[in-house]
Amino acid sequence: MNVDINDFSFQMSNEPAFVVNESLEVVTWNTAMENITHYPHEQAVGRTLSSIPNKFFDEDFVAKVTRALNGKGGVTTYPLSFDGFQRFICSYTPILSKSTSKFKCMVLFHPLEEDIVDDEYSRYKPIVRESPIPTAIYRPDGTPKYFNRTYRNIWGASGDTGKLMLKSKYNILCDEQFEELGLMPFIEKGFRGETSSIPPVSYNPSRTAALAEFGLDVTKHIKGHIFPVKNRFGVIEEVALVLLDITFQMQAEEILTDNHLKFQMLTMGLPGVIYEYEFKNEKPYFKYISQGCNEMFGYSPEEILSRPKIMHDMVHPDDVLNFNITSDDAARNGSQWEWQGRFLVEGKTKWIEGRSNTAGSDKNIRYGMLLDVTERKLAEQQSRHNDRLFTQLFKNSPFGIVLLDHNYNVIQLNQGFTDIFGYSHDDIVGKELNKIIVPEGYEEQALDVNLMTAKDEVCVIESFRKHRNGTLVPVIIYGVSVSLNNETIGIYGIYVNITDLKHVEQELQIRNEELDNFVYKVSHDLRAPLSSILGLINVTRIESSQEELRRYINLIENRIQQLDSFINDVLSHSKNLKLELEASKIDFERIIYGCFQDLSYMPWMEKVHREINIEPNDFYSDQWRISEIFRNLISNAVKYLDPKKDQPIIRIDVQSKDSDLILTIEDNGIGIADATLPKIFDMFYRATAHSEGSGIGLYIVRNAIDKLGGRIDISSILGEGTTFKIVLPNMK
Repeated sequence: MNVDINDFSFQMSNEPAFVVNESLEVVTWNTAMENITHYPHEQAVGRTLSSIPNKFFDEDFVAKVTRALNGKGGVTTYPLSFDGFQRFICSYTPILSKSTSKFKCMVLFHPLEEDIVDDEYSRYKPIVRESPIPTAIYRPDGTPKYFNRTYRNIWGASGDTGKLMLKSKYNILCDEQFEELGLMPFIEKGFRGETSSIPPVSYNPSRTAALAEFGLDVTKHIKGHIFPVKNRFGVIEEVALVLLDITFQMQAEEILTDNHLKFQMLTMGLPGVIYEYEFKNEKPYFKYISQGCNEMFGYSPEEILSRPKIMHDMVHPDDVLNFNITSDDAARNGSQWEWQGRFLVEGKTKWIEGRSNTAGSDKNIRYGMLLDVTERKLAEQQSRHNDRLFTQLFKNSPFGIVLLDHNYNVIQLNQGFTDIFGYSHDDIVGKELNKIIVPEGYEEQALDVNLMTAKDEVCVIESFRKHRNGTLVPVIIYGVSVSLNNETIGIYGIYVNITDLKHVEQELQIRNEELDNFVYKVSHDLRAPLSSILGLINVTRIESSQEELRRYINLIENRIQQLDSFINDVLSHSKNLKLELEASKIDFERIIYGCFQDLSYMPWMEKVHREINIEPNDFYSDQWRISEIFRNLISNAVKYLDPKKDQPIIRIDVQSKDSDLILTIEDNGIGIADATLPKIFDMFYRATAHSEGSGIGLYIVRNAIDKLGGRIDISSILGEGTTFKIVLPNMK
């Protein structure tokens, strides 16, 4: 600190004090010092300590003075006395000289008085009784147990007053002044069993309700420590409060400090780091840096002031160039410096934001501030990351997603919504969604969805919404509100297109119906031939005519063949469902003539005239399914030939190309009525009651063609004949 040692308040202080320079020569010797040493001011000034006759100016005393001359103060840990009477403790305060920029030492003598004694036992009372350090001992509940006399002297309390204070209702844990000063967390920490430092504050006992009656209207600047005293079981027995009266130093600072010191005090409570920077002889150095550098960079102000390059060395390698460029530009132009980048502090990355500007017209001095913005940067990075994830999810989701405002007007929609409903961004943004996609008859349901989301409820319904082309799209709708401070600021509508699911459900329903029908028909068509066979067998048992027996045996054989044919059809159907596709080169001639050969047992087959045309070309497909298609269509043509016609005809034309096959099978049979044409591919459907077929032949044909990825068309004229046209892809 800077001090005027000739100041009147210093010379007339009640506490003895003197000041020495770096040569240990007395600079000033106040009146109180003359009174206790009987050594006049005129004789003391200019003399070294070793030449002043007094026994307490020993080696230890001189060492503490020397420490203060190096800028580090202290106090004696034992009392000193003059002529064996009044006792003192000494404080050694460094004082910065304005003229020489060197430290001087102010030695201040604090008188000790008699202690307060009470009858309650305290383990540490004998230790602190004679201590020059103000000490108070409290019970674990916060009530006072013991004050030593130095503690009493701080507040100007007499011995009787001290005893009354011990017996009062005062409780340090209920001290409202400590609460207002922000000290209670430090106090409570000591009573929880942890040592704590008490930061510097200004305290007046009379402003605390429980102490007001004692009339101790004195304001002191204090700091100190609080620590628990535990027994061997770790239980807190006492809590000791040790204070240091820094009133004189604080008053001296208030009186003697210059604008620089005021600036320092101003910055102590500010966030970040405040600094003053100067370019001297083209070399930069810090004139001042606030205490925040300890937390921000891990270095004390003293370390940074002595080694300015520390700060530059901590700049992240990837940010050094930008740091240097911005710093040099600001210094050269005398302009404001602004920078944001990374520092490496103890192996960890910190984001630092810095600003500085010149002090008036002097471009060599800059005042600036550094802020740790790591948490903000991490939050920004996380926010950008979350935004990116959400944006990707929003854009690329296969579901239709639309964002509405609190009035249910469209703010944003994704591609999935466009794919489902056909509306573009320009079609619906800014418009009320329900008026666009809610079909007639669903308005009340849509209103219910709005009401649920307005209550911050998640709504899930299955419904229909209108496509841009007017068709209805089956969807599952999720309504999710977005709230801020209990107020809805937006609504997400999520639409899942379940058209395929509905098709699957319909297909499943059809398959279930077919299965039910299949089970019924199989059981019926298996039992019918068996019942007929059993009946014929019973008839043969009572029939003696050989001719009749042969007729019955032929009938039994016919029923068995019918049963065998039906079983083969059922097995073919099952095989078609399960068998994987296996492409190979198809020999149509072998397959077609093989089918006619296999079906030669059928009645009327020998009368059928065949017209077969096969255009030679390589065609690849599944051989078994191709065979099943020919077998069933040829069999069908034979079953339904017209016996009234002299010449039954089956025409087969195979046109094989590189990409596909066109197969035409035509007959001149009885034909099919127009009303029954849509049903002929249904399972177990017979177009005529006269047929003895299983009713699943054409069903197998259609399924086989579906498996091969082809299509089948039929045309028929009742009484004239039927034509099947099949197109199959070449699997080459």
